[in-house]
Amino acid sequence: MKRTNKILVFVALITILCLNPIFVFAEESISDNSIKVESTDILNCVEHEDKNEKNTLEDAKVDEQEIKKQEEKSENNIQKKKSEEPEESSENKEELIVKKNTAKLYKSNIESTEEYEKVLEDGEYRIKSQKNDKRYLCIENNSNNNEAKIVLQNYTNESNYIFRIKSCDDGCYTITAINSSKVIDVPGASHNIETKLHQYESNGTDAQKWKITPNDNGSYSLISKCNNLYWDLPGASTEVGTKIQMYYGNGTVAQQFVFEKVIHQQGTKTIEDGDYKISLGINSNKYLGLENESKKDGAKIVVKDYTEDSNLVFNVKYLNNGYYEIKSVKSNKSIDVPGASRDMEIKIQQYSSNGTDAQKWIIREVEENRYTVISKCNDLCWDIPGGRDNNRNSSSDVWYEWNISTTFYV
Repeated sequence: MKRTNKILVFVALITILCLNPIFVFAEESISDNSIKVESTDILNCVEHEDKNEKNTLEDAKVDEQEIKKQEEKSENNIQKKKSEEPEESSENKEELIVKKNTAKLYKSNIESTEEYEKVLEDGEYRIKSQKNDKRYLCIENNSNNNEAKIVLQNYTNESNYIFRIKSCDDGCYTITAINSSKVIDVPGASHNIETKLHQYESNGTDAQKWKITPNDNGSYSLISKCNNLYWDLPGASTEVGTKIQMYYGNGTVAQQFVFEKVIHQQGTKTIEDGDYKISLGINSNKYLGLENESKKDGAKIVVKDYTEDSNLVFNVKYLNNGYYEIKSVKSNKSIDVPGASRDMEIKIQQYSSNGTDAQKWIIREVEENRYTVISKCNDLCWDIPGGRDNNRNSSSDVWYEWNISTTFYV
């Protein structure tokens, strides 16, 4: 019994000794396995994320390729549609550009409430190109008709080159051709560039109003109130006959013009009122008289031999403003410039008194008892054509400056 108990105790001890290390080992194994499991889980997670990222990149690549395909397809559709549509002509494209610019200019004009500054005195002016001071503006073909164009020409001393500038209440100006009494105008108040200016009956519209702005070189630029476009020389050309057009402001010399004011001569009282016979400075035996002794309007003033007839007598009256009125005693009609013309070599006539500048005269003494007679309406002098003193076909005309043939004794 004792032996059996000892054996049992021994076995128990052995069992305890063996089991304890096994237990400890098992505990370490579990712990190690736990670490291994955790590491494995982390690796699996990383691999899973890499796989997801790879899938995402692949999906993105697929999406990008799909988008590219869709874009190509869309572009092909657009090109196909364009090829099916008729090609827009360059004319239509230009028209579209003009319409867009027109709309922009029109909007700018509507929104503008600016009142322009007055920069020129009212009066008569000649207008020349800043680029070529030999080229002056005038009415094409010296026309009096509506729609005659404004062109460049070499200057001559004629009314066709003179314009009357008059300011308006808003600071704009009207510009009237003296020769035709018509106003520079934008045809149809057009907003299109390259529209050529013309003259037209005055109508008070914005198509006939101009803003005049000074430039640093003493010239001026002119801008239409109706479309904000500038006077312009096409291609900056100053060739004779070049027509003035409207164009966008660009600050070039093609849009710069010089205004030369026409200074009218002023007279004073030089002789007393009374009846006079008027003899020629080149031949004091020849006198002025009425053609065919006519009393009709339009009868010319001609050279005649001396007689006692009243046909050679003229009444001279001072008007208290530097000018005289000169009337034929026989007809009681005034010596007159036909139509108040500014053209040289126009023949003077007699006409019913009307008080206009065409019947007002400066009598200026140039030498003792010798005078020259100058028209108020055109600053031109009485003249004997070619200095002829014979009676036949020697009607007096008006000329540009005084000389021996423009002087008379009274």
